[in-house]
Amino acid sequence: MKLIASGNGGVLANVIDLIGFENLCILCLMDEELTIQIFSAIGPRFFLLYEIVASIETIGACIVNDDWGFKNQAMLSSDMLRRWVFSRHKKIVETIHNADSVQFCIPVDW
Repeated sequence: MKLIASGNGGVLANVIDLIGFENLCILCLMDEELTIQIFSAIGPRFFLLYEIVASIETIGACIVNDDWGFKNQAMLSSDMLRRWVFSRHKKIVETIHNADSVQFCIPVDW
């Protein structure tokens, strides 16, 4: 029997926790370069987190969770999600799959 590891939210959730949703929306329009820097700073931290967690022999699965939208629409435009969020989640899943000890990865909200 192995354990299931779950992260503390995903890339978008942590950006929102860090700067707030309204500020993120304003920042996307006013300073795209800073927005990119924020997402670029959070992504590698998740890669490292899941690289460490997935290498633990007793971990058999990882849950990658993030909240990308509401009932009827996404929180950001599909283009913004593709550029800033999806690519980083793809790398997180690849990082987990590259670990020998993890049997599967459960992407939530995909």
